[in-house]
Amino acid sequence: MVCSAPPEGRARWAVRLVAQEAVKRRLVPRVGRETIRILLLDTTSSRGGKKMWCVAELNDAYIAKMEDVLETYEKPYDPRSRWYV
Repeated sequence: MVCSAPPEGRARWAVRLVAQEAVKRRLVPRVGRETIRILLLDTTSSRGGKKMWCVAELNDAYIAKMEDVLETYEKPYDPRSRWYV
């Protein structure tokens, strides 16, 4: 959401605006500004002062790779495996 353009009439995504929009989009039932602030600091968003990573468009190749990742998460834990998720 914060990788997209801010709503009309806004210059940027403010922390309070992100919290309000997350509730409006039903991403969460309720959330506070401090929770959003900490979440943004812990991610690679520009609000955290790090490089921003966004998916420009969802093409077939990207979706196929994401399906592979989700398939990996569905597998049961195997302590003998050398690959950890």
